[in-house]
Amino acid sequence: AEVAAVLPAPEARAELGPAWRLGPIYADDPTVGRLKAAAPASGWTLLSRRVATCYTVDLAKLRADPSWPGGKRRQKNRRLERLLAQHGEVTVTSVGGPKWTGEIFDALAAIEAQSWVARKASPRDSKFLHPPNRRIWERAVEDRELAERLGCLLVRAGAAPAAFVLTLDAGPVRHILANSYCERLAHAGPGILSLYRAFEAALATGFERIGWGAGDPGYKSDMGAEPGPDIVDLLLVRRPLAPLARLAWRRRDP
Repeated sequence: AEVAAVLPAPEARAELGPAWRLGPIYADDPTVGRLKAAAPASGWTLLSRRVATCYTVDLAKLRADPSWPGGKRRQKNRRLERLLAQHGEVTVTSVGGPKWTGEIFDALAAIEAQSWVARKASPRDSKFLHPPNRRIWERAVEDRELAERLGCLLVRAGAAPAAFVLTLDAGPVRHILANSYCERLAHAGPGILSLYRAFEAALATGFERIGWGAGDPGYKSDMGAEPGPDIVDLLLVRRPLAPLARLAWRRRDP
């Protein structure tokens, strides 16, 4: 009722304009349900398009399986760690709260600079290599609460940054926002090693679930991930514009 009362208010209409976007967002997010209920009564039409599937990991299931991740996987991880150690002593650093520093951001940018992101993607697709994007995260950790919820597991081989996993904690869920690794060390699997370390940390900390976003389901399924909620993109438009906006929004479907 409160959302339905705010949406048609002159102040809200002036700020929101004729159309506004919310997303990508999980289809089962409570906000989506509230907007679906409130928008029609407030003179707005809600348009939705599916972007992808979010993969999730049930950590309670992993805790109940003492063999996870399996004997062969453990052996493979130990072999990879030995290979990585040939490039220097392997260290794992957990970052969060006051541990967020410029040096940490430099290390994350250095990993991205040697990853597939720098080789294949636009610099704007990076989290830390593109200066304007990096500044978003630097501003985020200036907020004490966000700095505590935003975490990073950083793997080094000697002095060289090798891989990272970036996470965000929200209630019982730990979301994996990004993971990246140095391609010249790919034979030693720093990326997969960092993910298993991140899983172990989430299990030890008591989270119920890992939200892993979209992407390649192959290695995610191997690590226990299952398809979860759809990820959707929402567009709210003033009712007279809805027919035209619906056509344009559908044409942009992935």
